[in-house]
Amino acid sequence: FYKRLEQGTFEELRGSGAFAAVQLEVPDFDPRALIQMHRTFRFGLLTDADRAALEGGLDAEQWLLRRLNDPFRPGLAGSVAQDPFGFFDNFIASLPYRQMRLELEEGLLVARDPGGAAGLQVLVTGELPGSAYDDRVQRSVVTAVAAAEKAARERHPGTQVLRTGALFFAESARSSAERDVELIGAGSIIGIVLLMFAVFRSLRPIALGLVTVLAGLAAAASATVLVHGELHLLTLVFGASLIGEAIDYSIQYFGVYAAAGSQWDPRRGMLAVRPGLTLALATSMLGYAALLSMPFPAVRQIALFALVGLLAAYLSVVLLLPRFLGTPYRRDFTPVSAPAARFLGAWTARVGAGPSAAVVLVVLAACAPGWLQMHWDDDVRSLTSRPFELLQQEARIRTLTGVDVGTRFFVVEAASAELALQAEERLAARLRMLAEQGELVTYQALSSFVPSAARQEENRALLGKTIGAQGKGLAAAFQQAGLRTTAAGELAAAYRASEGKLLTPQDWLKSPAAAPFRHLWLGETPTGYASVVVPVGAAGNAALQTAAAGLPGVAFVDKAASVSRLFAQYRRALSYGIVAAIVVVLCILAWRYGPRAGGAVLLPPLLGIAAALALAGYRGTPVTLFTTMALMLVLGVGVNYSIFLIEGRSRPGPTGIAVALSAATTALSFGLLAFSGTPALAGFGAALLCGIAVALLATPLSLSMAGEGRRR
Repeated sequence: FYKRLEQGTFEELRGSGAFAAVQLEVPDFDPRALIQMHRTFRFGLLTDADRAALEGGLDAEQWLLRRLNDPFRPGLAGSVAQDPFGFFDNFIASLPYRQMRLELEEGLLVARDPGGAAGLQVLVTGELPGSAYDDRVQRSVVTAVAAAEKAARERHPGTQVLRTGALFFAESARSSAERDVELIGAGSIIGIVLLMFAVFRSLRPIALGLVTVLAGLAAAASATVLVHGELHLLTLVFGASLIGEAIDYSIQYFGVYAAAGSQWDPRRGMLAVRPGLTLALATSMLGYAALLSMPFPAVRQIALFALVGLLAAYLSVVLLLPRFLGTPYRRDFTPVSAPAARFLGAWTARVGAGPSAAVVLVVLAACAPGWLQMHWDDDVRSLTSRPFELLQQEARIRTLTGVDVGTRFFVVEAASAELALQAEERLAARLRMLAEQGELVTYQALSSFVPSAARQEENRALLGKTIGAQGKGLAAAFQQAGLRTTAAGELAAAYRASEGKLLTPQDWLKSPAAAPFRHLWLGETPTGYASVVVPVGAAGNAALQTAAAGLPGVAFVDKAASVSRLFAQYRRALSYGIVAAIVVVLCILAWRYGPRAGGAVLLPPLLGIAAALALAGYRGTPVTLFTTMALMLVLGVGVNYSIFLIEGRSRPGPTGIAVALSAATTALSFGLLAFSGTPALAGFGAALLCGIAVALLATPLSLSMAGEGRRR
């Protein structure tokens, strides 16, 4: 029954075309074929314990008696005459097969539930046609597995399907992030439409504003794919956030348009806002350009996306909007802009530089306790929510099969297969010591099945001293044990006949018995040969890293840890990029307004960054790569508000309401991310929401502290 059931599942998976290969049945073979495969080469196969015994000298008679009188010896390797001392039997018993709970039944690898509740489980394995992190591979495999699972349950209700593999976790994280990115995009568009309609009460500005945003995003995506050949998920997250910054340019123009009423002149309107738009673009672009010098492809891709997107959005505003916004605004904009004008007028009249500086000190004092509680966490596992269902299935598969599905392993590389096996053996010696010390349960390595040629020759030499050198003494020992005396001669003849016969990885991999362990041999690579050694039951990485230290060609790999280290490098690089961007932006603002006024214009986004970091400390959430990305956006978006306000001091009402509208659309769209189910994006949204809100509220400070300044 179960064979028919699994055959249907197998055909579904194989016919889907999603896998490079799918294996259900193991070719029929006699379990003793495993022994037969090794028996031909048995004189070169010894356990470490037996090697040590032979090096110390062998008492043939005592070993033979021990072999004959051991009631618990299974005798896997054949008769006593064939393996009189049990060396080959010991080697077979030492192979890692005993760690697995899989059994061969009717050509299938099956596992029985130790509790008996889940019945029989049949193993079906699939080989991916590409990377587990390739979204095209993920989609096709997940679709194929879902279809096969559905078909199996329809044919036989009650069928339980368990699955595991890096692909399923990666696909879950990608799907969750994509849903959140779609949420940002949809939230941004909906927020922009509703807020702009509430302010301008016209669909024309909305439509034209969306055109400028889409032009920026389309140009950015095209340029990124053209240069880099692909678009990273991080770039997509950042790209969705670009909507909030790109729409600011058109909103400033729409504010002047609405305030002009019947006196509207598209050319004069553009002349009024273009200096502020150009300065805002310059500060943002130079800030992002600082990221192009970072030695990380993902960060450079984000920088390119932002640079091209903002430039395209700016050009679409400057070149397209005056052509399509020629009809004067027919509604009275005063009821909308008057409150902003009154507020800014009262602020500048009553709040001077001294009180503004006091406000800044109070804000920084409120942030200080939060800074002291900040901590960094770049662990990629904490940035995503791994589905509990997949974790349960992985644990269940590990229990049923005895196979540890982990992400930690050693990669062994060498110029030849022989050198790779020798390097494995050096590593295995250290891993055995770790197992003896309790740091490790065991390990899986190809060299456990196929010793290096050098090791096999050493083993043969050790056995040769016993079989060949003892001569008549060996025959006497056989006779004393009650065995045929001719057996000693037959053993010596077999030893001589095996001269030059060495087991190779290629020979062993052809055996059906190699099926569960074929993944350990990577084979020929562009630089030589490579294999994988898998540690089982290690508590931490420190001991494993020590085991690999100083061994040429051996590298310890922890996929999660390596990605975490990469994220840490990106976070630090982006942090340096933010500092560089602040310096560049300050120089530009100082050139435009003078040192004091330039610093005042930059103050609001800096307070926003300070508040976002303090919020992370107060909430107990770590500062991650995504948090740092949010801080870059706070700088890029927040400084625009100050620039627009300073440049538009002659029209405080329209400028003030346009700045408030810009901040509202940005905060609304990114506020949705704070409720994301993905921790990384939730932190991104919370930091950006806090930073933008504080930057907006602090924008009037720039008016008080800048004074009249100067303009170039």
